[in-house]
Parts: sequence; structure tokens; C-alpha cells
Amino acid sequence: MLAFIISRNSWRPHSVPLFPAWAFSFGAANNHITNTGFNYDAAGDLLWDGGSTYEYDAEGRVKHSYSTGQWQYPMYNALGQRVEDYQGPDTLTLTYPVDIFGQRTGAFAQWPSQNWTGWNVYWSQIAGQRLNMGGSDAYIDHSDAVGSTTMETDPAGGVQWDVTHYPWGRVFQETGIRQSEVVMGLDWQVNDPVLPSATREFNFRDYRWMAPDPEGGHLENPQTLNKYTYAGNNPTSRNDPSGLDFYLSCQSSDHSGCAQVEIDKSKVWVQADKKGNATIITSDSIRAGENRATVSETGVVINGKNQGIYFDNPSSIRNGVDTNPLDLLGSGDFNGISFHLDANCGGTCLSEGTFSFPGDRSELMGLLKERGAWNYEWSDMTLDEWFYHRHSTQFRFGVEGSANPSPHFVVPNNPKNTIPFGGEFHVDRTANGTHLGCAVFKTGCL
Repeated sequence: MLAFIISRNSWRPHSVPLFPAWAFSFGAANNHITNTGFNYDAAGDLLWDGGSTYEYDAEGRVKHSYSTGQWQYPMYNALGQRVEDYQGPDTLTLTYPVDIFGQRTGAFAQWPSQNWTGWNVYWSQIAGQRLNMGGSDAYIDHSDAVGSTTMETDPAGGVQWDVTHYPWGRVFQETGIRQSEVVMGLDWQVNDPVLPSATREFNFRDYRWMAPDPEGGHLENPQTLNKYTYAGNNPTSRNDPSGLDFYLSCQSSDHSGCAQVEIDKSKVWVQADKKGNATIITSDSIRAGENRATVSETGVVINGKNQGIYFDNPSSIRNGVDTNPLDLLGSGDFNGISFHLDANCGGTCLSEGTFSFPGDRSELMGLLKERGAWNYEWSDMTLDEWFYHRHSTQFRFGVEGSANPSPHFVVPNNPKNTIPFGGEFHVDRTANGTHLGCAVFKTGCL
């Protein structure tokens, strides 16, 4: 881990490592670190880690930290997003505006001792690339598979900053000058080893979360019973979940590398780790930006390649609020359409919810046809429109006749033709005849 100071248009690294590598011991009963100097409060939140002290608010978020003369007071908005840092001793206030998806859009600095008030950097996401715009310069952020920055380049391809991270987020080596940084999908904090997510903070100096997992863990994946572990102790290929909402569809025809789980009494093959534990991605982690998800003509796509299988997890209902449902944007052929996912057709489809389109019914139907929609000529015009999806027109995607997932728009025959226009949406397991048997008789769903 390197210490950084702030200038008007960039973050400049000191060359001397600030923190040493730690060798940890743990308590068997609660997984607390038991090294000298480490202690926790009654809720299991880390109070001191040998280098910094921490205080927490009633929601379990860090409200004050102190480390060898450097102090910090974070502030949060109503959604729990960290939107401001007040730091000292050379008082500096950093404000982080966020967009409707919870992504930071910049850093605004107020630094009286330097007579400086203004934007240090703007951030923007274009076609999956993060752009860093500070002063008169603009840089493109390049990331690895787990969402950590590996390089920043200028528009001509020149390298501004080249960096390699250890698996748990600490900097291994770097050259050049940093403009901003994302570590494992989380925004790096100036002068602070803590990376905030939507629910708690990760400390890459200690390689773990600072507060216990509010979900409490799941017996089907024993690694989650450790309330502090990051990414199932597999940070080279995963982001850490904070609640269980999505499995990843099995990719092999012989089910190698997969495990069978039960979702609403239907058995499904899903991706698994080397120990046979089902791989799980969470709605909370997607909302926090730790994982990425969109809805396209191939279904719910997670981290650019995996098919998501929704399941309603009882432990994600906290204080009467169900955090499983997820709002996603469309991509590919579904660009311009938004989705709300909250079910799985009682276990007979991969995901289910509603869609919304910023136009009227005729515009939507024209767009879907133009982008390749099709239907089962006989059953869609009889069984579906007479019984299962009454007073509606069916639009399907995917390779017709294949065993691949098939997104299905149920477009209401709404005479009011309102704007925006919406309806039901789900992703069928297949685009062939087994779909009917699964949906109606709950057979052939594997």
C-alpha cells in the first residue's frame, strides 16, 4: 500500500510503502483477527487494526478514522453511498457526486490552505470504459477481470499510469502518475486504505471486510459463514457478494465444473468452484458496482459473459425490505429498454420481472421486430395469448429452436398506448419445445 497526496489535477504517490505486510491469526469462534492491537466492538466492527482506529455510526458505517496524524470523517447519503470525506490535519473536503446507478461521477475538492476549490476529476462510463477527466487532460481507465485498474492511457494511447495490484487490492508495483483508481470494482479513497461499498467497508491492508456480513452466510456455500472473508478467499476471479441473489448458469454440456441446486423446487445446474460450491453473485454487489449486469438478447448477462439465474433469497429480506429485486439497463438489441427483475416464474425460467420503454406501444413493437424478435407461431397466438399471457402480443429473442436462453417480452394490447410503455418480461430456459413442458408441466427444466 502506498500513501498518496492530492494536487489540483492528479493524485501523486509517495515512493515509501506506508504499511507493512501482516501475518494474521484468527479467533475460531468469530473469525476476529487476534493479533496484538486488533480489537472489535460488540457488533463485530473493527475498532483498531494496529495502524488506524475506527468509529461507526448506527448503520455500521465508518464515521471517523485516525492514523498517525491523519484523520477523516466520511459522510453518507440516504442510500448509504459515501459522498464526502473531511480530512486533516491539512483540512481537505472531497465531495463525490453519484449518478442514478450509484456510480461516482467525480471528485470536488475544497482545500483552504492551498486556496483551491474546484473539480479535481470527472468520471464517466462510455461503452464500459471509465474516462477520467481532470484539468485539461482526459484519460481512459483499463481494468482487469475483477475490476481493478491496471493502466490509464491518454486519448493517443500514451500510458499515464501502469499499476499491478495484489489479489486483495494493495498496490504491488506502479509507474507514472495516478489520476484515479478503482480497486476490485470499488473506488479508491484518498489517504485511506478503506474501500466503501453500499453496505460496509473493505480494508485492503487487512485483506478483509471491517464489519461482519449483514446477510449472515448460507449453508449451501460454507465459505460465506465467515462474516469477514472477501470473495470466498478467491479474489483473483471474483468480486465479493453482500447478499445472495444470482447463480451463474452452467456452461458445460456434461455439467463439469458445476453443481446442482434447487430453486423453488426446480433443480438447476449452475457454475461452481473447485470444491463444488455454487458460485453466487448478489444484487447488492451489482448495485454497489462490485459486479456488472445488463439484460440483452441472450438474457441477464453478468460481468460480460455469464448467464444469471435469479432466486429469491429469504436472508436478503432485512427489516421487512426485500433487497433481492434489481433494476438493470438493456444492452445489445435491448439498448434503450430498462428492466426490473424480482422473480423466476416459480423456478421454471431464469429470471422474471417487468420492462419499461421510453416510447409508445407501436414504437416498441417496431423496435423489437427490427432487432430480430420472433414468436412461436401457433402456441403464442393460442395458448399464450388466450391463457398464459392474455390480451398481449409475444416477442421472443435467442436462437429459435436452440437450447439457449430465450428472453420473452409480453407486450400488452393496451388501447391507451401510454408513454413510457411497459409489460411483463422473463428469460425462458430454452428457445425450443422443452420450454413449453417446463413452463406448463415443470418437466424438462434442467
